[in-house]
Amino acid sequence: MAHRGKHSGLAATRTISLAGSALTCPCHVCAFYDGTDEQYDVLLPFLKEGLEAGDRALTFVDAHQRKDRIERLRRGGVDVAESERNGQLKIETWDNLYLRGGRFEPAAMI
Repeated sequence: MAHRGKHSGLAATRTISLAGSALTCPCHVCAFYDGTDEQYDVLLPFLKEGLEAGDRALTFVDAHQRKDRIERLRRGGVDVAESERNGQLKIETWDNLYLRGGRFEPAAMI
């Protein structure tokens, strides 16, 4: 995999595709979708392209949907186990984002 530095991965190439559009990187994205299938149709190619370029991805999911997220990523060609092991991919639950410590703390969330 590509090394991760200030200008590694997609940041070095300066563009990435998302839903048919070319984006200038480094970037963060927010995508709107209608249903789970459309969510993966839009985001999976983006996520996979970034991981293949050596970039990192952080994704949040409901705790009850974590296994489905992992399975959909695998079916989409992402080596989830390796990507998590090498630190490129982190799949976190919403509770760990919004309710870390059992309550909502804006500063902790950021």
